[in-house]
Amino acid sequence: MLIKAIAPMRADLAGGTLDIYPLHVFMHRAVSVNVSLTLTSEVTIEPRDDSRIVIVSEDLGVEQSAPGADALDPDGPLGFLARIVRFYPPKQGMVMHTKNNVPKGSGLGASSTLLIAVSHALQALNGTDYTRDQLIDTGCNIEAEFIQVPAGKQDHFGATYGGLSAIHFEHAGNRHERISGDEDFLLALDERLIVSFAGAPRFSGASNWNMFKAYVDGDAQAREHLNTIKRIADDMLKALRARDLDAFASLLDEEWRHRRKIAPGVSTPEIETMMSAAQAAGALACKICGAGGGGCMVTVAPPEKRDAVRAALNAAGARVLDCAISRTGVSVTMV
Repeated sequence: MLIKAIAPMRADLAGGTLDIYPLHVFMHRAVSVNVSLTLTSEVTIEPRDDSRIVIVSEDLGVEQSAPGADALDPDGPLGFLARIVRFYPPKQGMVMHTKNNVPKGSGLGASSTLLIAVSHALQALNGTDYTRDQLIDTGCNIEAEFIQVPAGKQDHFGATYGGLSAIHFEHAGNRHERISGDEDFLLALDERLIVSFAGAPRFSGASNWNMFKAYVDGDAQAREHLNTIKRIADDMLKALRARDLDAFASLLDEEWRHRRKIAPGVSTPEIETMMSAAQAAGALACKICGAGGGGCMVTVAPPEKRDAVRAALNAAGARVLDCAISRTGVSVTMV
């Protein structure tokens, strides 16, 4: 038997950082808006006849093995994966291969997406019946334990549900909304979105944790920008519900203009050069995904300018990635 799980990564469009607990509690009913992409994390599990656990990260070129799940090193090179396996210990030995199909430091939530894929694959192996939201909540806690700072949840929701999503963070819990299942609208959005890799992040200051901390510490400028980002996310959700792609592009541009001011290093001269080249070729908006400082950039361009914008991004040093909106979330097959 072979178990394979594939989950889509996400491009955050508005309301990033607000998904970190308890920041969204402080800010009252925040929302994050993202879109899942056909850029994926994948995992395969092949059971063994003994109790030995073997984990192979194909993109990192690292392998870890142990006599059983409890013996896996939670602080080793594959400590993150080891912690997931230790929490969902398989009933038998296995060989698990994992792969993130994007450049390292993409800002597309690769680690969280891989976590969702691994969690669902282990659920299939073990025959457990956790709900999707339980796997999200547990996975976010495992991730926070590993990285030792608060972790957000929007990545996990994008990987789990796919499509164009709003994640509502409310006092009673988190709520997922699929903004649109209209194929014509998703095709129109697909025609306008370009995802490119702007290089690996290089600035430790460009982190969601520093934005979070600045808000908690009472930094007036950080609070002003994050509150504006909250308003923009609300407005973007309304625009997408109304199928207003012009307003969507304008709000994406506004989101980036405020986000780049929250913390040093969120933008860089190289990123600004790439964005200027895209806009000179006809792009309507650009925004770095994730915490910033590098990684992937989402660009919105009119369909008739798409090819010119892609060429301009490549010429300016970005690497345009071939992808589209993923209509589905995590999938598991057993053969």
